[in-house]
Amino acid sequence: MKHNNCKPVRQGDVYLHPSTIPASARRIEPTDPRYVRDGRYVLALGEVSGHAHVIDVTPEVELWEESGVLWLRVLGETPLRHVDLASDAPTTDHATGIIAPGERKLVIQQEVQPDGIVRPVLD
Repeated sequence: MKHNNCKPVRQGDVYLHPSTIPASARRIEPTDPRYVRDGRYVLALGEVSGHAHVIDVTPEVELWEESGVLWLRVLGETPLRHVDLASDAPTTDHATGIIAPGERKLVIQQEVQPDGIVRPVLD
């Protein structure tokens, strides 16, 4: 799938960058408990807040993984929601985004600590 017209999507510390899924990537089954909870792909989980960036598992969304990196193939417009995992209620932290069709690489924002250590942003 081409991603030339595919635009990046950002929601908080989640960045979906237009990128072709590598041929060596494997498709994540929509029942894989490492990435799926209650019928949703969990793209990022707030370790402190219990909030998560999620996409509903539908036939129009595929999640792929290669060497610990995730990619999305979106075949139809898909909402990217930010929810409280315990209640499934939307949060007020981030508005729901719409992901247009295309392939994207999932990038989690990182921060550099004063001692020079780079780590993911904790939510």
